[in-house]
Amino acid sequence: QVEERDIVETCYRKGLVRVLTATSTLAAGVNLPARRVIFRQPRIGRDFIDGTRYRQMAGRAGRTGIDTKG
Repeated sequence: QVEERDIVETCYRKGLVRVLTATSTLAAGVNLPARRVIFRQPRIGRDFIDGTRYRQMAGRAGRTGIDTKG
């Protein structure tokens, strides 16, 4: 059975879906050709995002070998 996440990822890769919105938990595992990562706010719940988590989520954009810009 095909999972919803697989369908969304496939559609994103093919350009059928152009924008993805994710929680911080999901954003850490996304491995798609994203050119931009936009943070709605610098917090997760009540806590500020620490440097490691920020780099992890921001690093989803412009990944070497996946996209040429970002």
